[in-house]
Amino acid sequence: MTTHDFQSSLIALKRRFLAGLPERAAEIASLTGALSKSGPCPLQLRQLHLASHKLAGISATYGLAQLGEVARHTETCLEACLTQAPTDQYLRKVLQTADLLRQELNRVIYTDSFAQMP
Repeated sequence: MTTHDFQSSLIALKRRFLAGLPERAAEIASLTGALSKSGPCPLQLRQLHLASHKLAGISATYGLAQLGEVARHTETCLEACLTQAPTDQYLRKVLQTADLLRQELNRVIYTDSFAQMP
């Protein structure tokens, strides 16, 4: 594989990642909406944790350090919530943190996605 082929592959992967961000934002919005309605559901908390974990892990690879940092912060907040009985106060913190992640996703979707593509 030549350098050009590698760069082309990386660009294609980044485009696919960016194209999938609206779906990820919708998933996070759906989970936080359900949690705010029904309270701390362990399954929804785990799903939100997994979604933030995936974003935290891959974002920096594609040059989206800020998104990765916000996702990592959300992931860390959720880890604490999953290891102990979540209180209403802690659930509010999780929801606020997840909302910041959703906002950062939307920022990337509507601004950075176009600016970062060659």
